[in-house]
Amino acid sequence: MPGATGALAVVFALLLAGCGGEASPPDERRFANEEPPTVDPSLQPTATATRPPATSPAGVAAAPAVSPEALLVARGAPRRLYFLQGQDLWTAAPDGTDARRLLSGGGEGTAVRAFAAAPNGARVAALVVGPAEGDAPEKGEAATLVVLEASGNEVRRVEDIQAATGVASARAVSLDWSPQGDHLLVTFAGGGLVDVPSDGAPRLLVDAARAPLPEDAAWSPAGDAVAYTSRGDPAAALTLFVAPAGGGEPVAVAPGDDRPGRAVASFAWLPDGSGLLYVGGPAGEPSRASELYRVATDGTGRSLVATAQEAAPVAGISEMVPSPDGRAVAFAVVRPGDQGPVFDGVWVQPLAGGRAAELPLPGGASASDLVWTSLGLVWRSTPDSGGTPVAAEDDAPFALLRIDTAGLPIEIYRGVPAAAGTPGASPAAGSGGTPSPVASPDSSTPPAPPEPSAPQG
Repeated sequence: MPGATGALAVVFALLLAGCGGEASPPDERRFANEEPPTVDPSLQPTATATRPPATSPAGVAAAPAVSPEALLVARGAPRRLYFLQGQDLWTAAPDGTDARRLLSGGGEGTAVRAFAAAPNGARVAALVVGPAEGDAPEKGEAATLVVLEASGNEVRRVEDIQAATGVASARAVSLDWSPQGDHLLVTFAGGGLVDVPSDGAPRLLVDAARAPLPEDAAWSPAGDAVAYTSRGDPAAALTLFVAPAGGGEPVAVAPGDDRPGRAVASFAWLPDGSGLLYVGGPAGEPSRASELYRVATDGTGRSLVATAQEAAPVAGISEMVPSPDGRAVAFAVVRPGDQGPVFDGVWVQPLAGGRAAELPLPGGASASDLVWTSLGLVWRSTPDSGGTPVAAEDDAPFALLRIDTAGLPIEIYRGVPAAAGTPGASPAAGSGGTPSPVASPDSSTPPAPPEPSAPQG
């Protein structure tokens, strides 16, 4: 249908015109973050969101007041993209070119559990896990931290990093790179949080008594604190804490004592360090966590940024990521399905206020792994036939997409079947079988900027 693409671009332009402050007629508005009955009425949303109208309303100019490029290109975002393809860690330029495999996993029972890009994208760190030595169950698993340059050159390897926790059964779950590029933060379920300086040995930053079952952790923009989610026992609600990097007692930030029965599903620091964003919802039901909040680091000043419940009565926010320049936050929405939550859409909410825009994504596919790059928001697209959840299989087909400067989704990279893993999860720079992107950026897309110099680490 040749006219469908043009209509999609007009729809997205109209959405972004709304972000510039022009009002739409009342019957065309769709308030995707209007506070639902289950939300505390004292917390008023800061913005409203509209779904694209089926046709252009008469009398509304198609030219956006805020261009797609202005909203979706984030200043200060990384100039390299990193992603998993099967059990292998890959990198590419933000336009999908220069794709190469960096690290092969899956051999001898190893797997890449988590990875994190350096702030400028010039390096990437990966957590490779495998069975610990010995046959006793209490031996647990061994975690190795590997730091690679974008070229594939290995610059550091720290074996058995879980030893810093003092807990043999600690299980590595997440990894984060400090904004200054000089520290890595490793989260261990049952073991607390471990700081890995670029020029020193790992040290326990928050012990298991203060972070018994953490699920994620992140450095503050200034590097003087860490935020993390943890629960006291497996049945407890997930709570967001902030702890000083120099030591001291963590502060419970959310959901707050005034929010019984609620829990935190995910979080992120605001880029200026003034507070955090977090997704909250009913305890024990992470797929129904539908409210996106802003909160200060001491737990005060909580305000609602957006909610997914207008998309469906029990819709939830499956993931969210603020842009590095602090202008917007992107979040994915899921709704209930017969076999579990199914993908509903991706929204971009200006953090300064105004209406959120739903991205014009192609049909028949779901979006996940949202990441901001120097050329805009990129996401992983997988087939979604008839609203049936796609199993998270290593060899599932996928593509990487982003929004171009015309406001249209373009495919920048198509995945290939996973190659056999190399024993020991060894670097794989220059390995064969590197696929070429199936869709090149259009002429409006600028070339990828030159690589910045590698950070110290």
